Amino acid sequence: MADTAKPSVAAIASQWWRQFCDPEGPVGHGSARAFRAACRRLRTPAEAYTLEQTAALHRILAAEGYGQSDRPYDRVGLIAGLLGQVERFEADSHEKSLAAVRMGRGDPPTVSPMRFQKLIRSDVRDLMTPLRRALSQIEFKCSPGRLASDLFYWGDDVKARWCLQYYGDTQLPQISTTAPEETPA
Repeated sequence: MADTAKPSVAAIASQWWRQFCDPEGPVGHGSARAFRAACRRLRTPAEAYTLEQTAALHRILAAEGYGQSDRPYDRVGLIAGLLGQVERFEADSHEKSLAAVRMGRGDPPTVSPMRFQKLIRSDVRDLMTPLRRALSQIEFKCSPGRLASDLFYWGDDVKARWCLQYYGDTQLPQISTTAPEETPA
């Protein structure tokens, strides 16, 4: 019996984006454009469930075991509603969020520090509008998989990583889990 690894949220979301949102993908330019327009009108993650594409993402995640976690429906709705607006796929590494890095680029930064701080302080249910505004400022260009993973696991760890990357730290600090040796006084 072959042991197959469970696909990550990022891998699932990237494949879903290519299928439903990519203008060059299987649904074609017209359907992807219509879905993007519908996503722009969403006000809450729950509203995303009125779209067939959100139900498809929900089914895929649930089939892979992500539906039984402590992540409520609003996370999948948020992911679908925001990924539906991403126009250009840009790959980034596992450790960094290109969205956060791109938001902090420039002088002044592409996304103002006040807008970024409001975004970081947002709860999942209140993240739709501030993140949509920030995505528009980075021209809806990011890695759908990384963004989906960050939204699925949105919490203090993701927020801290986004802050570090927004302010220019592309390498996360290596924090030792062992206590330093005591030195005699």
